[in-house]
Amino acid sequence: MRSLITRSLQRAQPVRSIHTSSVALAGREKRKVDFKSYARVNRKAHAELYDDQDAKFDLDGMETWEYNDHHTYGHLLLESVRDVRKYVRLEKFELPTLAKHAKAFRPPPATHCLRFERTYTHGDKNQAEDRKVKVRVTVSQLGLKGPELHKFLLLAGVRYNPATDEL
Repeated sequence: MRSLITRSLQRAQPVRSIHTSSVALAGREKRKVDFKSYARVNRKAHAELYDDQDAKFDLDGMETWEYNDHHTYGHLLLESVRDVRKYVRLEKFELPTLAKHAKAFRPPPATHCLRFERTYTHGDKNQAEDRKVKVRVTVSQLGLKGPELHKFLLLAGVRYNPATDEL
């Protein structure tokens, strides 16, 4: 048992990759392949296959350019126009049906436990990356007791301010 453990702890010897050599193939019968006869027999099947593939890319078979189509950038522009039109159609036909289900916005009461603070940087209110919204909550208003409160404060970590009881 001890010798097995010491053998497994010894450094492994490099292993030569297995490959086929002429010595390994010595007993096998060498068969010569005549590629010309193989090509003659299978030429027709391969020719039909390649003819179908090559016909798609054959320049002689293509229609002559009559300057009646757009280039790639033109097609990309048309695709973007189609996208805009799709959303205009949605706005025109779907919004009236959605307006039936709309409810008037009522701001939350002052007793609500969540408060939101909006901060605008760089003076531009329209850029999404320039806006930041903070959520503040008074922990005592959440109504958590015992282990629930302890777990919540552990999850909140340093964001909890015990002086103001705010998160």
